[in-house]
Amino acid sequence: MITIDFNKNSPLFLQIYLSIKEEIIKGNLKPDSPLPSKRNLANHLGVSTNTVSSAYESLVDEGYIYSKERVGFFVSKIDNLLSLKKEDINISPPVKKSYTYDFDLNKNSEFNFPNTNFKKIINDFMKDENLLNIRSSKGLYPLRKSIASYLKSSRAIEVDPSSIIVSSGLEYLFQTLLYLLPEDAIFGLENPGYKDLKTLLDLNKRKYNFIDIDEEGMNPKKIKKEQILLITPSHQFPTGSLMPVTRRVEILNEVTKRSGYLIEDDYDSEFKYYGRPVPALKSLDKWDRVIYISNFSKSISPTLRVSFMVLPKDLLKKYEILKPFLNCPVPNLIQGALSRFIDNGYFERHLNKMRKLYDDRRKFALCLFKEEENFKIIDKKAGLHFILEISTNLSEDQLAENLRKKSVNIIPLSKFYEGKPPYKRPRIILGFGNMSYSKLKDGINLLIEESKSKENL
Repeated sequence: MITIDFNKNSPLFLQIYLSIKEEIIKGNLKPDSPLPSKRNLANHLGVSTNTVSSAYESLVDEGYIYSKERVGFFVSKIDNLLSLKKEDINISPPVKKSYTYDFDLNKNSEFNFPNTNFKKIINDFMKDENLLNIRSSKGLYPLRKSIASYLKSSRAIEVDPSSIIVSSGLEYLFQTLLYLLPEDAIFGLENPGYKDLKTLLDLNKRKYNFIDIDEEGMNPKKIKKEQILLITPSHQFPTGSLMPVTRRVEILNEVTKRSGYLIEDDYDSEFKYYGRPVPALKSLDKWDRVIYISNFSKSISPTLRVSFMVLPKDLLKKYEILKPFLNCPVPNLIQGALSRFIDNGYFERHLNKMRKLYDDRRKFALCLFKEEENFKIIDKKAGLHFILEISTNLSEDQLAENLRKKSVNIIPLSKFYEGKPPYKRPRIILGFGNMSYSKLKDGINLLIEESKSKENL
């Protein structure tokens, strides 16, 4: 007879159903073996007949048992039934280690997210049922129009909203581009640069080469057979170098000769702390060979997951053909709110506020190294990180590991290189966008102390 230890946390019929189902899966109840009658099982368990009847009906519906009229219920024969032990099933997500002092360059000031204005806009947008029910593979037209206006005023790019594709993250945009770009094209990736793109190209079985950069970014003279180049000219990732206009024109001419494309990732272009913003490379593109990519992760928040790209006309025609199979993954609610956030002037005011906040935090962090001879600072006065070269006998990985033990997270620069880096002394990336002044001070002091440890010098 079936025995069940009931608890108060779930309905009785469900507990009976799950108990019998588990016994069948384990093989303890053999195929075609009879089950107790509803009345007998109810009396044995001390429950109503209706409770057992509900459990049996659920088991019949799912095919675990079957009934014979006026005979009773029997266990079904289920071929190839897979039984997993509970210890073999890991349903818990991996725990990501948190640090007291996190100098991750990909994190920005979450506590400065424009909550008040954004919440108000979202509440207003939710009243517009028509916009909430519209679907567009390119993204909502009002947002694409807002982005076009922003690009004209801030990046000197003249673009029609129809050429803009809204998506969720660089990875989604790049995957879409792989559907549009020639399959036999060879990609040129910056070295150092985004290592995740290598993984994406490998998964799609695309050919690529790494092209070393210098103080002015990717060097056109080092381009060989590559037809499609991915570059970050406004703030090279991760070195921070700025590509001058002469090189921009040179590299654009080189790509045009090859009938190729430049993928311009306008990384961190909003955060330049001196002089006027440098126009995007796309603004020089008379031949329509530049695919412009940007996002709102650093300027507003990475949690929005809103990115966009501007396609050349020939690629836009290919996109229109594939459009029925593509869809914008960003919810309309976020798109609509972001559009109004830009149009109402909130975005520009927020950017001005964040530039001041990040520049002050950057200067504060730099001052902490003023009297330190062990550190050489490589600061491009832009973005949310700078690079430190450290006099120590430790490798970058050893230094990072020692600091992690003190709850300090730093990123070795070598992580972004393909092959051996060209520098000799350890270099680390110090992101300053994620922490308060007090945490910046304490975290940097721990870094300085570790660099001065006798065993490290």
